[in-house]
Order: sequence, then structure tokens, then C-alpha cells
Amino acid sequence: MPFLKVNVTGTTGKCPAKSDPTSAGYTIFAAEDGSLAAGDSAQIKTQLVIKVPEGTCGHLVPLSSSACGIHINTVIVDRTTSDELVVHAFNFGGETWSWKVGDPIAQLILEKIADASVVQDDCVIAHGKAVIPTGIAIELPEGTYGRVANRSSMSVRNHIQVAAGVIDPGYTGEIGKNVL
Repeated sequence: MPFLKVNVTGTTGKCPAKSDPTSAGYTIFAAEDGSLAAGDSAQIKTQLVIKVPEGTCGHLVPLSSSACGIHINTVIVDRTTSDELVVHAFNFGGETWSWKVGDPIAQLILEKIADASVVQDDCVIAHGKAVIPTGIAIELPEGTYGRVANRSSMSVRNHIQVAAGVIDPGYTGEIGKNVL
């Protein structure tokens, strides 16, 4: 069995854990107390540096039991990530959301990575629009899907929210980024 390696860098950090052996994700816990007023965003420290198993990436997502109106920025953690995992939360609800050290704030789901060779092919036709076009069109290997997501450290440092999207195997259009 591969290992999810975790460095807890402070005294209030807590190792990720599954709430149930059959859970898809590992619960990520807050390493600091805080609150988030309606309409605001916050960066919640975890005091965790995570190294995912070879051939996987970690996908930081909201808890299924999250409070209504709280959005967790989708983050991809790959094997090159060496920064502290920081949860970027947005409060789209009408009330202040508060948390304490040790409260569950997000979950990390490990996903297998399909590696593919990149081939430039002008015959792949784009079928739509994107807020920021990349000029890149792809065709995915059979039996896989793609996910467009932001890089964790850049998005957190610069308060950038990228609308993550799933690219179905049949999609052959241009990849675009929706930046919020």
C-alpha cells in the first residue's frame, strides 16, 4: 500500500484522517481559530506539508457536510508541491462562519494520474469559449478524464479562484481557464 506522507509543521496541526474506512477523502483540520464574515474569503492554515504517493495527485475539496454557502477553493496537490497546505475558503452565505483549532475544514481525495504524451495536432477543433483562452486543445486517452484546476501556492498567494472543470474523454476542444 502506498503512503500519503505528511509533515506536521506546528503544534496545532493535525494529520489528515479518514472519518470512516470507506470514505473517499482524508479530512483536513484547521490549525488555527478563525471566522469568516459573509461575503469574505480567508486562508486557513493547516500546518501540513503533504507528499502524495507516486502516480497520484491530491484534490482538496469541500467536506460533504460543509455549512451552506461556504466554498472551498479547489486545489491540486502533486508530488512537486512543497508549500504548506492552506485552505482558501469563501463565504457566500449570509452569516459569519467560525472554526476552532482541530475542526474539519476540507478533505483531500487522492486520484490516480494518467500520463500521456503531448502531441500538437491542428486537427483537434475547439468547440466553445473560455474566459482566458490557452490556445491548447487536447484529446484524452480512452478510459480517462481530465481536470482543469489551479496550482495551490500561486492561487492562494494571489487570491485567484479558478473554476475547476472536468474534461470528458469525448471533448476535443480548446482548454480555457475561467478565473474568478
